[in-house]
Amino acid sequence: MAMGLRQNVEEEIARRHAEGDLTGAATLGYETYGPEILAFLEHELRDPDLAMDAFSQLGVDIWRGLPGFRFASSFRTWAYRLARNAMYRLRKDPYAKRAYRALPGEISRVQLDARSRTAPWRRTSARDQLTLIREELSPEERAILTLRLDRGMAWNDVALVLADEDESLSDADIKKRSAALRQRYKGIKRKLKERFAQAGLLGERD
Repeated sequence: MAMGLRQNVEEEIARRHAEGDLTGAATLGYETYGPEILAFLEHELRDPDLAMDAFSQLGVDIWRGLPGFRFASSFRTWAYRLARNAMYRLRKDPYAKRAYRALPGEISRVQLDARSRTAPWRRTSARDQLTLIREELSPEERAILTLRLDRGMAWNDVALVLADEDESLSDADIKKRSAALRQRYKGIKRKLKERFAQAGLLGERD
């Protein structure tokens, strides 16, 4: 999605939120970002069922947290952070029974629409040599690459998404974390470039 269109969506989400239309704000957020977040979860977890559980938990966490959301970050960044936290909780305890809150019908419908789309990493056409090389990265390295390269997130947003669930970052903390992530990203690109060269493939885009 182009930056201008995303900005328009973020402004509309904020407007609905300010007017007390939480269902409308959440629905627009899901319609816009749900498929890419679900693809992110499937890509990271490599378990479709666990990814669906995390995606369902995300819906609950957004609905629970939306009344107090103050838009210190974009809705998109906030949703990615919630998704990552849900993912890690389920990784630690994938078989725990969870009492999912009933969500408004429109939000549930949008969740189902997002689930019906095949995530890119599961398509046969995407399982090429480049994808397999990226699989060699650590989970955190893959997350950094996906958020920055594939999702085009600003470094401050990447820092927020990758923060621990209960971690509160000041502006100075975010700036410091962003600088560290940029340096790590350079190392990841060097690692990939070496592997691409070994495989006789073109390097990744910056």
